[in-house]
Amino acid sequence: MKNPALFLMAMIFLAPGAWGQESAQLTSLKNTTTDLVQEDKVFDSRLKKIRAEIKNLEKSVQSPRKSIKDALTQIEKALDRLEGAFGRKGQQKQILVETCFVELALPLELDIDTKHGVPVATDEATVQQLKDTGDGISAPSIIILDGQEATVETRQSHVYHYLERRQNRQYIMRKTTVDDGVILKLNAKIVEAPSGAFLNIVADFKTTSIVGTTPCRKDAETVGLPVVSTREVQSHMTVTQNVWYIVPVTTLKTSKKSVIFFAIKAEILQ
Repeated sequence: MKNPALFLMAMIFLAPGAWGQESAQLTSLKNTTTDLVQEDKVFDSRLKKIRAEIKNLEKSVQSPRKSIKDALTQIEKALDRLEGAFGRKGQQKQILVETCFVELALPLELDIDTKHGVPVATDEATVQQLKDTGDGISAPSIIILDGQEATVETRQSHVYHYLERRQNRQYIMRKTTVDDGVILKLNAKIVEAPSGAFLNIVADFKTTSIVGTTPCRKDAETVGLPVVSTREVQSHMTVTQNVWYIVPVTTLKTSKKSVIFFAIKAEILQ
């Protein structure tokens, strides 16, 4: 028996640059979710039936033998543990979150605000134009539980060879591996309202980028060692279901100046 609550928390699809695969992935994700939710309802129904049978057995037991009642008590405790692991968590609502990270060179060809961390509602066509114009970093789609946190990491590793000065003032060649990319932590909370449910989402972004290497100059300790820049941005969003929002995450100042954009759309799964 699979637990939807635990199973879905780990369900992450990463499709770097493969925008054409999104539709098939999301269809598969939704179908799997539907099956698991139905399975959870069957599981809950079976638990209730078993508990009812135990109560009937307890009432019908006339034997003075303590072992029979002890056995029934142990079964009830086992059911309590099962229900705690599966049943209660399985009742939490699930949220399907579609996202994508895109890097766009400056000056922008699109009319999009570049103030970091500020979400702007937009439409499907604008998001598609964003994907077509920029360099796709990744397109993760995830399912998270109401009020729970999920983490998505999109990283690339780069190998650098650099020179390091020794005590005798001579240089030796060394090698290092540096990661760059984005770490995203998402927390989504469903808010019920007379006009319909909406979502409060907190998105924490941590971006790491390689902005250059240590220069070649007299008495330099290292030459060619990568220089890494790390930035953190938090965005608070109140979002309507099935509406895209675009958030500028950070501006990169490397050989070309660019902006990393984050797009998000959320849907509450029934």
